[in-house]
Amino acid sequence: MTTLFLVEDHPIFIEGLKSIFDPSEEFYIKAIAKDGEEAINKMREMQDDPPQIILMDLSMPKMDGVEATKVIKEEFLSLVSSS
Repeated sequence: MTTLFLVEDHPIFIEGLKSIFDPSEEFYIKAIAKDGEEAINKMREMQDDPPQIILMDLSMPKMDGVEATKVIKEEFLSLVSSS
């Protein structure tokens, strides 16, 4: 099963993604965050078992998806398999 981390500030869009992935036997939504800062904090909490895929919104309050992706990449790149 593929684990997902959804990062999106619009509740309706999150609900749409959940309706696509929740009933699936191939995907498991491991976490949801509403902005880049929350995404980084949740990644820190999940560092021992990180999600396989992060779906990141680019335009969000507090910290946008581009900046959050840079921080996550710098902090957690060692957790990503090179295969």
